[in-house]
Amino acid sequence: MKILVIGATGNSGGATVDALLENGNGNVRVAARDAGKAQERFGANVEVVSFDWEKPETYRTALDGVQSCVIVMPVLPDIVTPGKALLDAAAETESVQHVIKMSGTLCGPESPLPIGKEHEVLDQYLMNLDGVGWTSVRPTLFMTNMLIYQLGAIEETGAFYGAPEEDGKVKSAYVSVKDLGEVMATVALEGEKHYGQSYQLTGPTALQDSEVAALLAGHLGKPVSYVGVPNEPYTKSLEDNPYIPDFLVGNLAGAEYAKTLGLTAPVTTDVKKVLGRDAETFQEYLARIGS
Repeated sequence: MKILVIGATGNSGGATVDALLENGNGNVRVAARDAGKAQERFGANVEVVSFDWEKPETYRTALDGVQSCVIVMPVLPDIVTPGKALLDAAAETESVQHVIKMSGTLCGPESPLPIGKEHEVLDQYLMNLDGVGWTSVRPTLFMTNMLIYQLGAIEETGAFYGAPEEDGKVKSAYVSVKDLGEVMATVALEGEKHYGQSYQLTGPTALQDSEVAALLAGHLGKPVSYVGVPNEPYTKSLEDNPYIPDFLVGNLAGAEYAKTLGLTAPVTTDVKKVLGRDAETFQEYLARIGS
């Protein structure tokens, strides 16, 4: 069975390809805008094809001959238009039997994230698509975000910033990207038993961000604190940041606001349901990546 991973040069897609290769699957196709980057990342272990979200003519070429398609959408000003076009192309391709799409636990018609509403539109479109089986994989906030997006602030100020904790009521069940990748790879490999399923992926414990700060301090070997900022000034700080595109502001601010609504606190056992083991803890994640 040939498995296509779209979005493989990002963290989530890359973890999926890694998990497929670790499972001994040597029939993986990677669709990427930068084919050279993808080949450098995965070597000769995968087939690389050119793919560009802005060029729908590349969709069919990437899909041709594959039985299972894993889709990790990028963050774009509009994901609905290219997303629907890709799903239509998958349904029209005779070989595709199964589409696995990643969205998130914060996605829905009332999501505080603009992209969360768009993902819900695409998920519903996929679920009503004729001719293919579907699986929706919905991770919560990622553990890796702390060391990707917050590391600059930590190194500069010794702190990172987000939603006020409100006496310990605001928590997040951060999930490991490695767990996400293994779940998507397993779903792709096992196929039909996962048709029509929606998996909500979380870590095993919900943590306050001040607790995460303490874990990061131990990992980095220096003091790290967490500073809660009300939604309005937090959003304003994002708007004033010249490095953050306007369309990203609402999503970043929305993720922090979602914490105050309790949307990131629920813990599920869906990682264990798919993988047969417990989800990785934040401590295990930090120990695994090392210093």
